[in-house]
Amino acid sequence: MIYSEVYRRSVGNIFEDNRINLHYRSHVRVKNKIYFSEAFFNGLFEMDLEDFSVKFICHFSGEDKFQIVLHGENAVFYKNIIYFFPLCTNRIHYYNLADGEEQSMIVPTPGGEEFDVTGVVQKESKIWLFSGTSKGVFVLDMENRSIKSARTLSERLSKYKNVVGFVGIPEAGKAFTYCPADSTLLEISLEKEQIKEHKVQIGSIKVCSINYNREMFYFIDAVSGDLYEWSWDAGQLRKYSVCGLERLMSEGASFSSCCFVDDDIYMIPRMSRYVMRVNKENGTIERAFDYPEDFQFLDSWRKDYIPGVMLLCEKIDHELWFHPYGSNQLLIYDTISEQVSMKKITIEADNIFSCEALTVENVWMSLAHFCHNIEKEEQSNIVEDEACGRKIYLAINE
Repeated sequence: MIYSEVYRRSVGNIFEDNRINLHYRSHVRVKNKIYFSEAFFNGLFEMDLEDFSVKFICHFSGEDKFQIVLHGENAVFYKNIIYFFPLCTNRIHYYNLADGEEQSMIVPTPGGEEFDVTGVVQKESKIWLFSGTSKGVFVLDMENRSIKSARTLSERLSKYKNVVGFVGIPEAGKAFTYCPADSTLLEISLEKEQIKEHKVQIGSIKVCSINYNREMFYFIDAVSGDLYEWSWDAGQLRKYSVCGLERLMSEGASFSSCCFVDDDIYMIPRMSRYVMRVNKENGTIERAFDYPEDFQFLDSWRKDYIPGVMLLCEKIDHELWFHPYGSNQLLIYDTISEQVSMKKITIEADNIFSCEALTVENVWMSLAHFCHNIEKEEQSNIVEDEACGRKIYLAINE
């Protein structure tokens, strides 16, 4: 019996007409298409912006088909090639739109360990890759697709522990990150490999994200969700306080990052239930809009990985698109009419593989673990007690 049939027999209510709900980890928009790396298994997809149809392109090379969060949040499009940068691997994957070929290159980390990219800054044909876990800095040359270590910069940055986020100002050849140990914003000259310190008087708050827009830096407090706006030129600090925050879980940061749209600032939810918007006049952060009634959050009782509600947002014409990550729908907010709509981004399960790793209808399924159970005829010790892989195994063997 093929595993997909076992799925249907055991947990038939999990499938939606044999379709998989898809979730973005990183993406780029090219003309009327969006190309994205799936968050909860290894897959590259193309979505048409006109009719929301989805095409499976390939599994990324050199990786397990069931690897979750394979890539970081950043992807870059350059001269007809899309680059996806690693989070749970040591490979940069790239896809050529002209010939439809996917390839990869190794980030030369010591011992071949994973390189978790938390910041990507592009200047012309070069990309600086930063890690928040002191694994060094690497430079990718997209003209000849070569990668090397920025040794001097890596050494200088290594003395700052647990830096948070990286934002770039490519035209100035600079990147910025925040060191919470002494409330210091680090100004990084990319090509000169120099670092300059700037004190930010925001006290001992736990910063989870930094953002940059119109010569202003924005720091998000992981605990309260409050937003601190710091003027680069004047050195002035302003605080926006969250009103009526509702959280899905008590742990984890309230917001992933900020999305800047004209004069508005939207707060992208991580463990906050709702998208929120900054009210500059009142100095507050308030709910931006209500979700449609049948908006679905992914189940967040899982112990192995708890995704934020949303991760990626972009403006397309006069609409804000909140791409699915910790939910099962693409959420679209019309900034003119203030209407909210949603689309399910799905694909036929059989188009991907027969042994799926799925997130469908508020249930996390690791079918990779399930397959392990069946093949070994025993409970796998890599499966948590609450995981669906174990539940399916037990149900079949009752």
